[in-house]
Amino acid sequence: MEVVNANPYGINIIGRQQTSGEVDFIKDGTLNRGANAPSVMVTAEADLAELTDIYTPGTVAYTAGFKAMWQLSADGTWVPMM
Repeated sequence: MEVVNANPYGINIIGRQQTSGEVDFIKDGTLNRGANAPSVMVTAEADLAELTDIYTPGTVAYTAGFKAMWQLSADGTWVPMM
């Protein structure tokens, strides 16, 4: 399996431990290591469409009070968590 550095800052993370806020994910048979996967508060599910190209898989979006939550999957779709 091919392994690539998904970290946008170009830091070589292969062989080091993952830090908080990072996630590894498999897409199209390639292991992407060290992608930044933050959380982002949105006003409604409709906001998610604008975020798909900005955030990496593993990112969690939620509404205030955690009334709704989604996680961005490796295939680029937002999956409900609750």
